[in-house]
Parts: sequence; C-alpha cells; structure tokens
Amino acid sequence: MDDLLVEPRTTSNFHWIIRACHDRTVLDSQGNPVGAMRDSLLELPVLFTNDITIQGRKQKIACATGLRRTSRVSRQATVEVRVGTVTVGAPYWQRRVVPFVSVNVVLVREPHPPEGEHPIEWILLTTLPISTMEQVRGVIRY
Repeated sequence: MDDLLVEPRTTSNFHWIIRACHDRTVLDSQGNPVGAMRDSLLELPVLFTNDITIQGRKQKIACATGLRRTSRVSRQATVEVRVGTVTVGAPYWQRRVVPFVSVNVVLVREPHPPEGEHPIEWILLTTLPISTMEQVRGVIRY
C-alpha cells in the first residue's frame, strides 16, 4: 500500500480510497512522530453524524476471532464523521525507500454501539477532496 500512497499523480488521472486496517503514526511538519492517526482524528471535531445500515454476516471460519470475520446481525447505526489531512510515515522497514506523504482521512465511528456489538469504525485514506460535507459523504458512499 505504501507504494500506492506515494505514486505520482495528478487530479486528472486517478483517485483512491483505502480502508486502513493498521493505525499509522502521524508526523509533524519536520517528520517527527506526534502520535497514532486514530488518536489524532479523535481530537478533531465531529463534522456530522449519519445513520447507516450495517449488513449482517455469518462467520465463515469457525475459529476466526477477528472483528471483521465474526458474525453480526443487520442493524442501524448512528456514526460520527471526522475529517482531516495527516502526514504519515512508511513502516520502519521501508523508511529509506518510501517518503512521508500527506493524505486526506475520514474517520467514521460509532460512539455508542448496542450492548454486545462491536462498534463500527472505518479509517478511510483518500486522495479525493474532503472540503465540504458532500465531498465527505461521497467518500463514505464509495
């Protein structure tokens, strides 16, 4: 994924949205670590809340324990949406090869899940603009 983040691009050739599965370290303007991306995003104000439908699913592998592999029932969820632009560094084994990169980030988070359910949380990295609520809603819809 790091190769994709730093791929040269113009606004006319392509955009991407990546659902992050690992929390990245956020860097300041000098490249010094300032904390985890998720924690940095949680400090930002809520842009808006939204009601979404969560699709149910059945666990496919009996011994799977990861949150994304376990069963859940369909339900409605109210999520908070926060947005920002962050600078992330490459994983430690690629730091000499892959430079720092700034990306737009959309955090979609369910603050109060029903009892017994895991909260919904998506960290979406994107090259799409996030200046307006409609642009952010578009990133989430994609």
